[in-house]
Amino acid sequence: MNLGQPFWSLIKYWRTSRDLTRADLAQRVGCSVKTIEKIESGERRPSKLLASLLAQHLGIPVEDRENFVRLARGVDIPDQGAAGLVAGPAMTGLIGNMLKTAPAHPVPHASQNLPIYSDSFIGRAAASAALSVLLLQPGARLLSVIGSPGIGKTRLAVEVARTVSAHMWDNAFYLDLTSVPEPSMLASAVASALGLREVEGETITDRVSRYFQSRQILLFLDGVTQRAGVSRFVTHLLAAAPYLKAVVTARVPLGLDGECSYRVPPLVLPSPEADPGLDDLLLLDSAILFRDRVLKADPDFTLREEDAPLLVELLCLTAGVPRRIESAAALAPTISMPALLEEISNDG
Repeated sequence: MNLGQPFWSLIKYWRTSRDLTRADLAQRVGCSVKTIEKIESGERRPSKLLASLLAQHLGIPVEDRENFVRLARGVDIPDQGAAGLVAGPAMTGLIGNMLKTAPAHPVPHASQNLPIYSDSFIGRAAASAALSVLLLQPGARLLSVIGSPGIGKTRLAVEVARTVSAHMWDNAFYLDLTSVPEPSMLASAVASALGLREVEGETITDRVSRYFQSRQILLFLDGVTQRAGVSRFVTHLLAAAPYLKAVVTARVPLGLDGECSYRVPPLVLPSPEADPGLDDLLLLDSAILFRDRVLKADPDFTLREEDAPLLVELLCLTAGVPRRIESAAALAPTISMPALLEEISNDG
């Protein structure tokens, strides 16, 4: 469990781990479902009596119930701050004892629907690691991965999202914006994908905001084209949901306060004037990507030493754009290197 999790999410964690609905727990401790909802969202702290009952019915070990009640009431215990849990000795002991008595089955995270790729992630490992560290910082809430079409924005952002969401209790939610024709339909598309129903007297945007409000989750909006509408939506969500983080891919940044942006560069290319041997050439990310994708299409494909000058020329024609390199690689098993070079030259 993430020890940086707010205390009210710990209550939610323990309830769900025991297969209790909010209604179940409310009935056991003698309060309303709305009260449980407010406690789990951080809107309300329980009374001392209610906190004691929660400790009992959530199965908190007897020796830890006093600390549980103090935390629920917002009173510090050693190594613990009022805003959240800190992995000091007292807190570690409490969490450790609770987990020892946890049910054998794991607690499910919110559904993660990030794209899954069957091929290798090449040439962006350092950027992925650096951006993941950046987005995991407490003050970092929004990352925009920007660049021209085919440069690899989505693939890089997916790797970052996968790393970051593994540290978030509710994981990640991905939406491909090419399926949303108008920004005005964005909230409805998110609600539909999450299975949220409209509530009378509440806008669909507010309904989506309420869903994210008490969750520690990463929202990934892929393929921003209509910047203004997406910016308004993201601004609204980040203001309403304090533990939400967001990643977007776009050609340009959203232009929001606190936004971190990273422009994805082309893959490293050989110098057009260089005359490297094949082994040296295959140290470059662009050449590694080409060979990897060719071998995926045809495991028997072989690059020969005499192909090196043609490969240099071919890679330079792609300008280091991964999509163009992959397109060339898809053709490579079917035609000769000189013919492939001519084909790419004509396309350019």
